[in-house]
Amino acid sequence: MKRILVIGAGRSCTSLIRYFLDHSDEMDWKITVADISKELCNRKINGHPNGESLQFDVKDDELRQKTIQEHDHVVSMLPAHMHVQVAKDCIRFKKSYKDPSGW
Repeated sequence: MKRILVIGAGRSCTSLIRYFLDHSDEMDWKITVADISKELCNRKINGHPNGESLQFDVKDDELRQKTIQEHDHVVSMLPAHMHVQVAKDCIRFKKSYKDPSGW
């Protein structure tokens, strides 16, 4: 099973998270939605069995690095100025990384 980490759970993430969850069974995906608000993550996942929520502070180096290491793919939906450290950690830990500015 591939583990996908979506960092950020704002309004712009809703369709992406829904897409991942809708296709998670056929694609063998487990989706973790990480945001400063775990309540917001829970709403985005909406009880889906292949979804997991995580209260997440991108500025917490230890948590960020641990979380990235536990996943195969990372999608950052954070504001642009917050992508740098996430991208550096993905390179360091050899994880697939996407941010919406590159799509």
